[in-house]
Amino acid sequence: MKKYPRFSGMLENDVPVMVSMIFALLIPAAVLIIERFLAVGRQTSPEWESALAMIVISAIALVAVAVLSWRLWLIYAMFNRDVEVPAKITKISLPRIGFGEIHFEYTYKKNNYTAKSYIFRNLKTINFEIDSRIKLVIDPARPGRILIRDLYL
Repeated sequence: MKKYPRFSGMLENDVPVMVSMIFALLIPAAVLIIERFLAVGRQTSPEWESALAMIVISAIALVAVAVLSWRLWLIYAMFNRDVEVPAKITKISLPRIGFGEIHFEYTYKKNNYTAKSYIFRNLKTINFEIDSRIKLVIDPARPGRILIRDLYL
């Protein structure tokens, strides 16, 4: 039975999803709010200045939405193909704050691969240990493209 990833799992554990979500929603909203608060104490800014700000914010948001859409499509497509392989963790670099990386070794169709994934430090990822076994979801067309299965479910 196929299992599909939860959006909250993607948001918690997938660096491109989180960064594009920040650029798509939080940064434009913060800029607009700050602009409104700054405009209260001074005379209104020239129309071209506000228009330019809106164009830049819109462009940033559109690019971020495109990246977010691509990444969500990619994650769902990989889970839809349902190709899972066992992997062994070979290296973990996880700082106290922010995100780090985790390195794996795995075999797919009698070929050995090494890969790494960028992960956020959270309750699931702090329990990873070197030489432990985990399941990866891979893209059969590009076996180097991987997702850590349990982080998304």
